[in-house]
Amino acid sequence: MKPMFATFLLLAACSAAPGNAALGEAAHNGAAQSETAAAGPGDLAAAGRYRDAAGPDEVGQLELGRDGRFRFFFAAGSLDARAEGRWTSDGRTVILTTEPRPTPPAFTAGPISRSSEHPLSILVNWPDGEGIATIDVRVGTADGRVLEGYTQYYGWHPGEGEEVGTPAWVELSELIQGVPLQRFALDMAAGNVFAFTLVPNDFGIAEFDGTEARITAEGGLILPFRGGLLPMVRDERR
Repeated sequence: MKPMFATFLLLAACSAAPGNAALGEAAHNGAAQSETAAAGPGDLAAAGRYRDAAGPDEVGQLELGRDGRFRFFFAAGSLDARAEGRWTSDGRTVILTTEPRPTPPAFTAGPISRSSEHPLSILVNWPDGEGIATIDVRVGTADGRVLEGYTQYYGWHPGEGEEVGTPAWVELSELIQGVPLQRFALDMAAGNVFAFTLVPNDFGIAEFDGTEARITAEGGLILPFRGGLLPMVRDERR
């Protein structure tokens, strides 16, 4: 017999019997509490605060609330990441899911113009028009060669005397900040200065999509993060 159907029969019987209203209410409350527990984080032993134990050059914290919600932040060098969402645990692992699911940053193609200063220029800007440095650039040519570099605030162009040939496509990415790689075709008939805009969207929000952190024998966590493993120890400080 299904649990919900059995609960329904119990409530009906209690309501029909004189003087059993209190018992019926208790059964109803018990069922509600059971449903709430099932929707919670599961094993609550992992609830608490954890800090990054990887070393002095980075800082991070993960807080697992008893309500099944988590908060996370991490900083190392030029990287800053944060997240919040829900967590569950079976006593051996903690599973994190960022909510709402973040939309990653994305490049969009902008205007094409022509200049005699360089044979090819790639410009990457913020939506307000400010140039962005350190965007990784890979340009593929029609004869199969690949030119590589990264933008300055004024963009990217091939080095002095570097053979350009006929550029066919460009790939843009910034993996440190989690900006995924995108490829765009280059129409050299339209011009040789190609502008792109980096739309931030949920820039800096880490996406945990059912990410499974292992609980260590010492009560800490090993959290998969950005292609590596982040060791975290329980923080008992108040």
